[in-house]
Amino acid sequence: MLGTSSRLYVIERLLVQGEAKAYDLAKTSPFAISTIYYTLRKLEDEGCVIVSRDVYMPTFKCILEYYREAGCGDAVKSYFRRSLGEYADLVKENDICQLLDFLVKIGACGKSVVSAVLDAVGGRLADVKKLPEGVTRAFTAALAAGSEYIDAVHKGAVVGGVFVGYCKRCGLVVAPCPLIK
Repeated sequence: MLGTSSRLYVIERLLVQGEAKAYDLAKTSPFAISTIYYTLRKLEDEGCVIVSRDVYMPTFKCILEYYREAGCGDAVKSYFRRSLGEYADLVKENDICQLLDFLVKIGACGKSVVSAVLDAVGGRLADVKKLPEGVTRAFTAALAAGSEYIDAVHKGAVVGGVFVGYCKRCGLVVAPCPLIK
């Protein structure tokens, strides 16, 4: 457990567990039950967590907040890797830290990694390639993980003729692709 802040405790537990019921967080917490419920309500109001049927899940905004306070620890890296699914092996641990560092430095606050990076590049997908290599790789994997297949080979997004995502032939890519029709 990190420090003595109920806020960081709750965020860390959510990152480690992926999701949790309020009661389960409260009963295992070193803090008063009412403190945990209050903290969860505050995190929800700020958009750091979403709740469905008393199950709380962290948003990307929650990851950024934890990174600002505690750095790129195992809780952040493992949660981010889980969110990448089948693309996790294509991203180095350092890429995750590099992406988070970049987003925190520019003041990004999106509820998803995709919205945060697109905000950073002014919505221009082609400009993703201008970002540091690790940032580009982590973002491209996250975009692919959250997308559908465009065709039998490509999973990601095409905007203005530029494909960003995963190609079964090329791997993670940010480039125009003549194979996409």
